[in-house]
Amino acid sequence: MNNTIIKLICIVLSVATACLSATLTTKFMFSIGTDMGSPLLMAVLGLLLDLAKCATPLFVLFLWSQKMRFASMFALVLSMTLSAVSFSASVVALESGVLASAQNSVSFQRIESQITDYRDQVIELRQLAKRQQDAKQITKSQNTLSQIPTPLTRIDELSNQQATFSGGESVVSKYGMMISYVTALALELLSWLFVCVSFALNKVKHSCSQLGTVVHSQQNMSVHPTDLTT
Repeated sequence: MNNTIIKLICIVLSVATACLSATLTTKFMFSIGTDMGSPLLMAVLGLLLDLAKCATPLFVLFLWSQKMRFASMFALVLSMTLSAVSFSASVVALESGVLASAQNSVSFQRIESQITDYRDQVIELRQLAKRQQDAKQITKSQNTLSQIPTPLTRIDELSNQQATFSGGESVVSKYGMMISYVTALALELLSWLFVCVSFALNKVKHSCSQLGTVVHSQQNMSVHPTDLTT
């Protein structure tokens, strides 16, 4: 395959990967910023860190090729740290999608509906007991209050069931979290791969340019023979 085509593919895929990774990181930082009261600031910070993450592998290779070992190791540590942050942000963003998919399922909504019904029942029993107390019906009020623990216990059971709800038998519910981890890891590795391929292509191009210069010089030397005429 032509080096120009490979380079073009790397550029397109690198831009697409960077945009996707930046979107996930920005979304994660925006959610954190919402809790902190500064969502835009945190979103911009996440975008900046993710863009820096895409460039630092190139700095590592460049410094290593220049025999700057200490600087390249520092850049490597920084790049790995930024990749870890981006990986975590991507995992959290993807997991939120998996959880949203599980919460939108029919079974989850059925449990939610049952919890709402029991809560309404508790409210009605308490209101009834209050009216009975106001009417000086103490015995009836106590009997009404004694019925409240049953729906409260049922609410606790359903809440625990909802907390451990996996989403049913779908592929997303079974392997959603694992897919999130694999996808986030592949996204980070792709960023490194495209940078390495681009750096290798530039190195090959530089070597070919030097070889062409040497050949051209040799041809120029052979074109002009030494004039031995006295």
